[in-house]
Amino acid sequence: MRPQKMVIWAVKPDAMKNWLFLFLLMPATVFAQNGNGKLPINKEGIVEYSEVVTTDSVNAGTLYSRARLFVANAFNSASDVTKLEDGNTTTIVTKALMPRNFINPLNKSHGGRVAFKFTIQCKDGRYRYSVTDFVHEDRINSSFTGGALENDKPACGGLYMPRKSWEKIKTETAAHAERFIAEMKATMKGSAGFSSENW
Repeated sequence: MRPQKMVIWAVKPDAMKNWLFLFLLMPATVFAQNGNGKLPINKEGIVEYSEVVTTDSVNAGTLYSRARLFVANAFNSASDVTKLEDGNTTTIVTKALMPRNFINPLNKSHGGRVAFKFTIQCKDGRYRYSVTDFVHEDRINSSFTGGALENDKPACGGLYMPRKSWEKIKTETAAHAERFIAEMKATMKGSAGFSSENW
């Protein structure tokens, strides 16, 4: 199921089962970039998935069209999440949210969102992507906001979010980010393959 107007990613139970089954079938090498599913940290100390991917004999215009297709299919409303779509520089920038829940010390479940930014730049024979700026927030109660995922401890402190819950948010975010990137790469190859739940 795709996200709502505010780009909040909601998942039906059946869709989650289908997605989880597909995820478990993914080869272990999908996590090679960030070390067994952990969020990768760049030299500036920020969580970022980034790579330059070469494509044989595919020009920038075609890659840009494929990138637009990916955004159109991966998000419920491309117009809501797209912050930049420049045909002259063949660059697209999106900002969206994914849901992340956790259990606090009082054994109460709290809903939250992890915001992230996706950028893709296309050139003849190659493209570069970046998925970064992962920030956990709780829009209902800011006391439960974890903040930037590169932080060792949540911004709200352990009283509101135990370390185990903070690490769980990071692990699940890494898994979804890897799936997002895998689908993007499939589209950029010219063979779109989307899971049953979108962003």
